[in-house]
Amino acid sequence: MRRWDYYELPGPSAFLDRIEEDIQEEGQSIVLKMGRFTPTGWLEELNRRLCSDSDHWHWTYIDTSRGAPLQCLTKGSEKGRRTLCEENLYDLEGFGQRIFIVEPHGASDLDVWLGFLPKFADITRQQPPFSRSAILLTVPSGLPCQVNENVMIREYSFEGVVTPVDMLIYAYQHIPEVARGKVLRNLQAQLSVELSLWDFDLCKELSPLPVANLIESEAILNRYAEKIGFQELVSEEDNDRLTEAGARGLFEGEERIHSAMLALRNDSEGIKRRVWRAQLLILYPFVEEHRQKILCRYERFIKLPHTRKDGKDGRVVKTIALLQDMEIGDIMINFRHHLKYHKPLKNFVRNLWEIRRKLAHLNVVPAKYLTERDMDWDYAGNHD
Repeated sequence: MRRWDYYELPGPSAFLDRIEEDIQEEGQSIVLKMGRFTPTGWLEELNRRLCSDSDHWHWTYIDTSRGAPLQCLTKGSEKGRRTLCEENLYDLEGFGQRIFIVEPHGASDLDVWLGFLPKFADITRQQPPFSRSAILLTVPSGLPCQVNENVMIREYSFEGVVTPVDMLIYAYQHIPEVARGKVLRNLQAQLSVELSLWDFDLCKELSPLPVANLIESEAILNRYAEKIGFQELVSEEDNDRLTEAGARGLFEGEERIHSAMLALRNDSEGIKRRVWRAQLLILYPFVEEHRQKILCRYERFIKLPHTRKDGKDGRVVKTIALLQDMEIGDIMINFRHHLKYHKPLKNFVRNLWEIRRKLAHLNVVPAKYLTERDMDWDYAGNHD
């Protein structure tokens, strides 16, 4: 199976597309906030996009320890050794068409560059687009950042870049190629995504695990929390601090708490709700699809009208006259009374009913109802 690199995935690829366009089309400078789970390799990928097979842009890394921004940008230029100010930066030979990569060391260094950036942007705006240079300023995780509004400065963050589609693709790539029913493979991937959210490293660890391990995942999540150092955040209530540490983030347009953080806080219900949501997305359509198959293929075994009864006191709740109105529980009871043989089929229907009943009551479906044989229509449905 072809494996997608991280920056081939839809979300990260579109994110870099926007940055590339801002630099390429307008020569805008970029302030990029780096979160706890910012992936590696993004700078190399942006370099490849902007500089490969092109003589337009030139990539320059800035050593911020060598002085003020003006001196850092002009280092190595003969004219740079003379008295210089922001207004005549572009008079330097070869200054244009450059991307300056600036990675500040600490809060004071960052403040200096944030203060310089608007001046640089105003000067750059006066240049023709094809001769502009741009600064790409990265903001280390945990440092506060206030960017002055300027048409030539764009602010980006990796938070919210990753989508469920990206995570699903990534999860499928790490599920071992072994014999397994399609629905269980889909469930394995969906469980990994719901538990990992934006965290690719966690997804890589979870995806190869059996469905049973993913359903009961608290111990795994606790070990992961210890590995990445979440223990000190157990009592943290400052949302900004949690976001900086990667324990809170944006996913599917909502602020979510990392699953490993839920495990540390003993929030079993929070983890179960994520497991339930993954199961709902995969298993509910599975139940409905096979309800339709059963009604179509085994209509002759179903006796109508069927009386649906309340399980508590046995009273009649509804009389069903139409085949399509038969729910999976109705089919199970109908088969129990009118179908003497075909035990695999009856077991399959009962299993579908257990799955639907659990999901409908917001309960996690235990792994015992999700064995390969119990989910195998080919095994259950060969009784013509």
